Amino acid sequence: MSARWALGAITGLAIACRLARHGSPNLDSNREQIQHWLDNMPPKWRRELEAARKEQRSLGLPVTPKRPTVSQVIDTVLEITAGDRAPGSSKKAGPRGPKDVPVSAQIRDAAMDGLKLSFEHDYPAWKFIGLARGMQLATQEKIWRRSQRRARNYLRRHQRDKQGKDWGNIENPSKGWMAYLIWGGEPAWEAWRKK
Repeated sequence: MSARWALGAITGLAIACRLARHGSPNLDSNREQIQHWLDNMPPKWRRELEAARKEQRSLGLPVTPKRPTVSQVIDTVLEITAGDRAPGSSKKAGPRGPKDVPVSAQIRDAAMDGLKLSFEHDYPAWKFIGLARGMQLATQEKIWRRSQRRARNYLRRHQRDKQGKDWGNIENPSKGWMAYLIWGGEPAWEAWRKK
């Protein structure tokens, strides 16, 4: 384990103190906070939501409203995959599978921490998909099997990000760290890495 990763891990633990919540908030309070963020989207969030809407139209999928609810974001944005960074490269996400994968309080907390940092630093996630995943993890007791598989694969691909600059830096968080938290962070990686 490198010194930078260890420092990031220690700093990451401190996020619980800085973004303090007394115990794990309930799903309704998470939903209310996220809805506030959606109602007051920073500029890059709006830009990436519009990119998601464009992809949805091109794929013939239901289109997320410009002023969406949390449920509308989850139900529509997560029906596309990001593809590569070329316009029109997204695909339909495929069958959701049963909604029987439990989301622990620790995964919910990591997703909420990532969403809060992302809102504060206007980090939008590509085509809003990461933000939608965080919203799903932070507001639902159980998720689709497709979501668990996608989160596990995302976290596996991004293990190397832990070596990056500003991993765990609350004042100037790296995009990689914010995204990793949004996708459930270490709690999701530990819970789902072998599933």
